Amino acid sequence: MVAFPQWPEPLRDLALEHQRRPLSQGAILEGERNDALFRLGCSLRGAGKSEADIQRHLEAENQARCHPPLPIDDVVTIAGSAARYEPEFHPFPSRPLREGPGTNGLGMVYHTQTIQELISQSHDVEWLVDGVLPRDGVLLITGEAGIGKTWMVLALAMALDGGKPWLDEFSTIATKVLMIDEESSPSLLKDRFQKLKAQTSGTLMLVGAGVMLDDNQRYDALEDLMEREQPGVVVMDSLVRFHGADENHSGEMAKVNGRIDRLRRKHNCAFVICHHRKKPGMGPSDPANAFRGSSEIKAFPDVHIDIQRGPDGPPQILVSMPKCRQQEAIAPFIVEIVDLDDGRTVVRHLGPVVGKAERRAAQCQEFVEHLLSDFTPRYRPELVDIGRTAGFSRQQVDDALKELPPAEYAKESVSNKARYQRVRPDHMSLAVGRERGVEPIDQT
Repeated sequence: MVAFPQWPEPLRDLALEHQRRPLSQGAILEGERNDALFRLGCSLRGAGKSEADIQRHLEAENQARCHPPLPIDDVVTIAGSAARYEPEFHPFPSRPLREGPGTNGLGMVYHTQTIQELISQSHDVEWLVDGVLPRDGVLLITGEAGIGKTWMVLALAMALDGGKPWLDEFSTIATKVLMIDEESSPSLLKDRFQKLKAQTSGTLMLVGAGVMLDDNQRYDALEDLMEREQPGVVVMDSLVRFHGADENHSGEMAKVNGRIDRLRRKHNCAFVICHHRKKPGMGPSDPANAFRGSSEIKAFPDVHIDIQRGPDGPPQILVSMPKCRQQEAIAPFIVEIVDLDDGRTVVRHLGPVVGKAERRAAQCQEFVEHLLSDFTPRYRPELVDIGRTAGFSRQQVDDALKELPPAEYAKESVSNKARYQRVRPDHMSLAVGRERGVEPIDQT
């Protein structure tokens, strides 16, 4: 393989930017075909594609866009020429496209779309986890140590392995998962998988293997593993253990992210990357900026999920989505990680986040219904006084009384005082209640 020359810094940046730009979707006319296919081949080589992959892509592009198509032998030669370069960078064409309508001296062609064309020609996103993990995408999960990141990704791996909803809420597509854990011990993972009652068949584990993205030998070993196993999702826990770069240096982290991106592109898989939040008081606390390291870590993923302590404390955690490139982000929601009496641990979705007032109203409703659960009649002033001792206002108690289900609770007026009682379903139907002068609660 011919070694790629060392580029000056400005040209390296320009080459990288050129590599990321997709070719236009217009027709490639005679006289432009060789240069256009060579540029595409170099871009694919820059993304880490093999000669066989480059040839396959160029043959498809030749048939779809070249008018008339080049002979197959010419396409094979172009693919071989592009494959001679080192994967990380590729050269610009040796000469520009010929001048003409829609071209310029640099050989770049832009084609606009109308809004209607954009809508009709754009494809829907394919989600491995609905609204959370796009196919071939990158998901970043951030949170402070011990908050529940590992529980979340273990549950995610199990859901993807069986094609079952993650957190019993987000549908998934059954996918082979490779979990690379450089943070947890095998004994801890064993304990957690047993508590989760894991019965996975396709999930592969690589624990404490010393995978390093910025070490060429270990990177090549990881690439070889992915070539053999062909996972659909790779989980990395946690990011700091997979490189020796300075997390606060955007240039160094860009190289680390670039290697992940080349693996993702070459093997057509998605990545889930766990990362730590900053320590409390060490910077911004908002989910979009509270994690450690440079802005390059923030810019790289397609989707970012952040985990914090829930509003009611353990075992609840608050999950928010500060970033989603493909669609509107999912609203914050609550997840519960709880141990059951049978020895299982469940990680489940509890619902959207509600405001403090709504939360207190729900708590008061539960409190009032508990007071009436013994079927003992209680006057409103008594319920208000007991509610005040528990920290609820008179208005909150009154609102809770208005929300009592009329099929389960009865209200009567005694000496102009409202009295409430839970109805016994076994012997006091609504009709019997009316015969005894007990009317159903007036919801108005």
